[in-house]
Amino acid sequence: MDNLPDHLGRRSHGAFTPLRGLASSVEPSALVAAIKGSTPPDLAALAWLWMTEGAPAGMKPWAYQWFRESMSAAANVDCKCVSVVGSHRFGYSLAPQKFGRSVTANSDIDALVVSESLYRQLLPSLRTAAAGNDRLLQEVDRCERRAFVETRLFPPKARPSKVQGMHNCFHRLSQSPCSVPFDVAHSSVRVYRDWHSAVSQIARNLTHLSMLPVNPLLRT
Repeated sequence: MDNLPDHLGRRSHGAFTPLRGLASSVEPSALVAAIKGSTPPDLAALAWLWMTEGAPAGMKPWAYQWFRESMSAAANVDCKCVSVVGSHRFGYSLAPQKFGRSVTANSDIDALVVSESLYRQLLPSLRTAAAGNDRLLQEVDRCERRAFVETRLFPPKARPSKVQGMHNCFHRLSQSPCSVPFDVAHSSVRVYRDWHSAVSQIARNLTHLSMLPVNPLLRT
């Protein structure tokens, strides 16, 4: 398996060596250990496969598919262009300050939608909504540099219909009889221009975990 073509071997100095011990379900200590040994291509692979594909550990599979179909209809994109990241992906928080804590009813859901047409439609709308607010405009600039629209930045009364429709999906999911309870008010969706931008941002976020100890739950 190590005798891979050069263009694959160069991806991670050994064909994803830091990721080989990861199962579909990833424990916090295993995730930190993998990230510490990863090159940027490794982190991208981690983002591609473990962070955006398959049913999240923190959601029932059927509820996740129902949510994806609802979100894809609201955004007018293919179902495969919708995913859930954040704490519900592995079933525990990925924020460095509370890493490893299991999801609870106070955990929000972080969703993403990948659509260049929707991204280009929403970005100028967000700029218009942010006009006159320097702090908000700086946030919009930061998002644009990384090729995504943070829909939570829209003031509620200035949300385009598609953004409101996407946020309504969280409310409908919370009312499902078999849905795991979550924080609806703080749940959000990012609209990325393309998959490369989404994976790059997810991988960038994962690098923050490299400073944690290998056994992060044992921190004092």
